[in-house]
Amino acid sequence: AGAMSGIFNAPIAALVFVLEVFMFDLTLTSMIPFLMASVAAALSSRMMLGNNVLFDIKIQDVFTVYDVPFFVLLGIFTGLVSAYFNKVFIVVEEFFEKLRNKRAKLVVGGVLLGVMIFFVPPLYGEGFETIIALLNNRTDEIFHNSMFYDNRDNVLLVIALLFGVVFLKVIASGITFGAGGVGGIFAPSLFMGATSGFVFSKSVNHFGDFNLSTTNFTLVGMAGLIAGVLHAPLTALFLIAEITKGYELI
Repeated sequence: AGAMSGIFNAPIAALVFVLEVFMFDLTLTSMIPFLMASVAAALSSRMMLGNNVLFDIKIQDVFTVYDVPFFVLLGIFTGLVSAYFNKVFIVVEEFFEKLRNKRAKLVVGGVLLGVMIFFVPPLYGEGFETIIALLNNRTDEIFHNSMFYDNRDNVLLVIALLFGVVFLKVIASGITFGAGGVGGIFAPSLFMGATSGFVFSKSVNHFGDFNLSTTNFTLVGMAGLIAGVLHAPLTALFLIAEITKGYELI
C-alpha cells in the first residue's frame, strides 16, 4: 500500500488495492495500518519530490454523454484484452518452466526480447514514458529509435504499431519473468490499458469521423485493464481519479 501510494501519489487507490486484491477483512482495525502507510508514503514522496509525480495529468476534455456507447465498447475491448493477457502470460511462463537449464532460459529469453525490442522499442521497460506520450497525444515520441521513425505521421501506421504493442507487451512480460527477470503485472496492465484506449479512440476517430478524446479514452483504457487483469474495479476507478486529480471520468 505504501509503495503504490508513494509511486502514484494515490493513497486512496493504494488502500483500496490492498483490500480488494488481497481480500483482507474490511474492518476499522484492519484499515488503520493501511491508511497510515498510504498517507505517510504519499506525504514522504511529496516532501522529497514535490510535484514531480509519475503521471501529472489534468483532464482537458470534458465528459459528454454521447461518448457513453464508445466507453461501453472500450470496456468490452479491454475485457477481451484482459482475458488474452492472463492466458498468454500463463502459456509463456509454462514454456520457460520446461527449460530446466537456467543458462538456456537466459539465452532464449534474451534473444527473444532483443528481437522484439529491436523492432518495437516501446516494449522496453515499464512503459511509463509511452503512457505519458499517449496521454499527451505525442505519438511521434513512440517512434524514437525505431525503423518506422520516418513514417511517424502516418496515422494508419501509428494505429497498427500500437495495436501490435497491445498484443506483444504481455509476451515480453512473460518472457522477462520466465527467463529469470523481475517485475510485476501492474505496470504492464497500465501500459496495455493505455495503449488499448488510445488505439480504440484513434481508430474510431480515423475510420468513423468522430472526435473522441484520446486522453480520456487512454485513461479509461488503463482502468479497464486493471479491472480485467487484477479483478480490481474499485482500484481502477480511484487510481484514475487520483492521478488526474479529479472525478470527472468516474
